[in-house]
Parts: sequence; structure tokens; C-alpha cells
Amino acid sequence: MTSQTLSRPKLRPYQIEGVKFLRSGRHKVLMDDPGLGKTAQTVVAFDSLGAQSIVIVCPPAVKTMWEDQVPFWSKTKRRIHVVMHMHEWIPDEAQVVILGYSNLLSPMILDQLLARRWAVGVADEIHFCSNPDAKRTKALLGTKGLWTKCGFFWGLTGTPMTNTPVDLYPLAATIGRKVFKSESKWYWFTKRYCGRYKTRFGYVCKGATNQAQLRKKLFDSGMCLRRLKSDVLDELPDRQYRIIRLNNTGRKEITWNKELKVSEFGQVETSASAAEIAQLRFELGWEKVSFLIDYASEVLNQREKIIIFTWHRKVTESLAFELYMRGYETCTYYGSMTPKAKEKSKRSFTHGSSRVFIANIASAGTGIDGLQHVCDYAIYAELPWTFVEIMQSTDRIWRIGQTKNVISDLPVIDKQVEHKMIVALMKKQNVFSNLLLTSG
Repeated sequence: MTSQTLSRPKLRPYQIEGVKFLRSGRHKVLMDDPGLGKTAQTVVAFDSLGAQSIVIVCPPAVKTMWEDQVPFWSKTKRRIHVVMHMHEWIPDEAQVVILGYSNLLSPMILDQLLARRWAVGVADEIHFCSNPDAKRTKALLGTKGLWTKCGFFWGLTGTPMTNTPVDLYPLAATIGRKVFKSESKWYWFTKRYCGRYKTRFGYVCKGATNQAQLRKKLFDSGMCLRRLKSDVLDELPDRQYRIIRLNNTGRKEITWNKELKVSEFGQVETSASAAEIAQLRFELGWEKVSFLIDYASEVLNQREKIIIFTWHRKVTESLAFELYMRGYETCTYYGSMTPKAKEKSKRSFTHGSSRVFIANIASAGTGIDGLQHVCDYAIYAELPWTFVEIMQSTDRIWRIGQTKNVISDLPVIDKQVEHKMIVALMKKQNVFSNLLLTSG
């Protein structure tokens, strides 16, 4: 199942504006809020240019997302190659090459990329290159970096400045050097915009000065474009369901010899026993735990709070422990907790400092209110086998009091039984108008 099986939706007006922006110059940075469709705008933009050689650098978790989204949004069929290893030959006939930032550290990979000319280069989550001394930054944005081999070079990020304006320096020094001119040099950029001062230990550049001028340089010049959700809220769908297709390389092969079909009412039907179904669901959920920890951490870099829906207690507790060890305050919500404990957990999320609410779908999928005031994003660690359960649990944050677009991510291991099941469920419910098939 690939993204090509879905009908391509029309771009929204602000996305059409984004396509025109990317086409309007050789070096552009699209800084739209997460969830506004930067990927779609980018593919349509290079498609409209007729580009036949495209290189896309992105975080490892979203390589397969690009693999899906390029053919989904493009009207031109291109040969796509996803770089999966540090020592790998890239076929000469590959027209779209997708690789992770870590792959730039491989001399073998980088030499092959630099030996070619690319019509379009894309750096997704370009804020990964905020440190000018990092090897990946030099490989991508250095004076002889990959960007110099691209006719058009576009950066994408929903979090352009992770800490202070000094994070923007690599952009100013390379693709923005004509805009910043003398300020594209580190000394002048940090002095003017980062409040640089000298101590006996060296220069400190943690400040933020002359911010009005910096914004003018970035946006009035046409170098960058940024739209917030609040700017285009009336154009957004109220709910989005996104299938996150996980690469199954190195994952346990979970076999299932029972027939599955989806009823007219959006419910999975099978001849398997309850015990067999329970075992399958646990194995599918447990196999995704390590990915979910990384994925949730990435989302938490962009959102203050998220919900993770689970089914099994072991999956719930494992996610809670691992995320806690990474420094995220979590709370759990499951059936065997007392009502008092459940309310305390919920309040720590809605009124306290807990950033991750890990909840059993059967316990929190219905009847719980208040989550919508602090959260608009859900990840399904384990998927229900009826669409109504997905819909009801998403409704915990898509209800009166919610002011933002709600996203529900449904991670599945590519080509395994859960992947086929969720696609069949979505087809049956005819929700493709709200569905973004993506992957990570």
C-alpha cells in the first residue's frame, strides 16, 4: 500500500502561496508551523519546475515519509532511492535521492552527492544544522557543501530557532549571504543579533538583539516565509488522521495466518480467538516501542503536550519510563487505577507540568474531558481494531474548547498486518478528505 492509492487533495490557498514562494528564488526557507503541509508545498513546487534530479536531506525518522509523499503529490513519475546505510552506492538513474542527516557524515555517500548537479535540494528540518561547527552542517551548508551543487535549494523547518538567534547563523552565512551581506560573517552577525560579548573564556552569543531588523532581513527580503496555524486556521481541516508507515528493516516479522476483513461498519473481523488477537496486538505494539520513544521526543520539540494512546499495561509503563528517563514528565491513565488516581493523573496533565499523557484507549477513549484545553496531538502506540474507537479517543481532544487543528498519528510497521488493517479501516470510513498518508 502506497500513498499513490489515495486521491490527491487540492492545495489550500496558503499552500499555493507557499509553492509560488519556493519557486520565486534559488534559495528559500519555508518556516510554516508544523502540520501546515510543508512537504506537499515542496513536492508541488519542484514538480512545477519540471525538476528531474532532486536530493532531499531529512531526519532519519521521516525518510520513508518523503518516499511516500513525493509520488503522492507529484504528477511526474520519478525513480526514487532512499539511502538506508552509511556505505551504499546511489544508482545513477535515481532521480530523487532521500537521505538522513547522519548519512552526510559518510564520505562515500557525500562524495557521490557532490559529484552530481541537482536541480533541487531540500533540507527538511534544516534547524538540525544550527551548529556551524558540526560536520553535518559543513557537509550541507559549508562553502563546498551540498547546497552549492543545487540549482534551487530550499530549507524547511517549523522550529527555525531552537534556542537563540545564533541558531540562524548557518542560514545567514550561506543561502542568506546576499541578504545579510557583511552580516553573513560570524563576527558581525553575532555582534548585531546575538548580543555577543567577550569573557575570559571566549565569546558568548546567547542574547537576542536588533530583532526587528533580523525579522526584516529574513522575511521582508523574501528569503523566508512563515505562517502560523492561527493565520490560516479557517483553511485547515478540523481533524487529520495520519498513517505513519515505519520501515520494517531490522524489525521482528510478526506472522499472522488468519484472514482479516473490515465490516461495513468499520470493524475488523477475523476467525482468530480472543487470545490470539490479544497476543498479536501486544506483539505489534511492543515492536514499535523504541520508535515511539524517538518519535514522541521529536514531537515534544515542537509541542508542549501530547497524548499517547495504548492498549497494554506493559507498553504504557515502558513508554512512561523511557520518556521519563529522557527528561519528559509523564502521567499514565489505565483501568486498574482508582478513580482518585485517574483524576490526579489527568490534572497533572491538564493543570500541571506533565507533558505526556499515556492513556489506555479503553479507559480514556470515552468520558474524559478537559484534555482539549492543553493538547491537540495524539499518537496511537497501539491501534484499536474499530474505527469508532479511534474516532472516540481522538474526540477527547477534538471537542468544544479546542481552538487548534487536531492531529492523530497512527504508526504501523510497513507491510505487516496492522498496516493493512488500518488502511482498510480508513478506506471503509471514507475519511480520505481528512487523511494524510505519511510515514516515519
